[in-house]
Amino acid sequence: ENKEASVFFNGGEILLQWDLVKQVVERIEEQCGKKGIKARFEINTNLTLLTEEIAEFLHRHHFKVHISIDGYKEAHNRTRKYHNGAGSFDDIIEKLKIFRRYYGENSLDSYQGTIEFPDTFSPEKISEMADYGFSAARLAPNLLNVSEENARQKARIMGQFLELNTRRDFQVRELLFTRLKDKVNRAEDRFSFNCRGLSGLPDMGIEINLSTLHLYQVCGFAREAGLPAAELDYDIYNPKLWRHSYRFIEERMESLLSLCMDCSLVGICGGGCLMSGLDYENKLNKAACAYQQEMWEIYVKKAYRDR
Repeated sequence: ENKEASVFFNGGEILLQWDLVKQVVERIEEQCGKKGIKARFEINTNLTLLTEEIAEFLHRHHFKVHISIDGYKEAHNRTRKYHNGAGSFDDIIEKLKIFRRYYGENSLDSYQGTIEFPDTFSPEKISEMADYGFSAARLAPNLLNVSEENARQKARIMGQFLELNTRRDFQVRELLFTRLKDKVNRAEDRFSFNCRGLSGLPDMGIEINLSTLHLYQVCGFAREAGLPAAELDYDIYNPKLWRHSYRFIEERMESLLSLCMDCSLVGICGGGCLMSGLDYENKLNKAACAYQQEMWEIYVKKAYRDR
């Protein structure tokens, strides 16, 4: 019997819903405590709305915290603006000081972010983030609703980090290269989705969109995979959710077979995540295909040089 329950809060910016998050946490801990289950919490936030009260609550309830920053200061401020046009980077750094007072100076030493504007993004400047106590970042390109050339530019930026990581203490992780290394070195020959949620594995749990009150068993980023909570009578065990998820996976497999199986990179891509070949409606995302083609060429050339 499982004696742990994991709960992950994500956004948008989840701290906009702080009162609701707080109620959910207290309710879950109350119910889990009655059954001898340990509740574990994680949250992803940009910290702009962090207060002393929130930081104390997160620490008291043993939250694991992930922070979103889109690169160095200038790159972040081009993407993450307030309604008045001002960038949010300086505010995040100030709120980071509050967070570290509760979690320790060496806490939160890595962040995750998106590369949005490849024409103005400088990979060399990423190492400046070490000045703010960071030692690593997980960066990913935005490949939704962009051109194929924009995607190729972003691939070339990610390729530069392969070289920079060998010369700088600050490390940038890119998940595609990790998957490529795993698949190239794999002893067994098998096809697998990149995204565990879209693979239909039953251990992914349930996702709830608090803004739209939709429930997901597959992936909260795949809009077609969710159902309104009211239609499910607000019951996460409603079999209608499982049947809907199963149909979505079936449709995704059909799209994979008809759209992707003739592609030379299908074994690498897997057509799984919406950052790969298929989008959230099970249609081809040509920008993502172009990105992976460029990344594969970069990876092969680097492997040849390093052999």
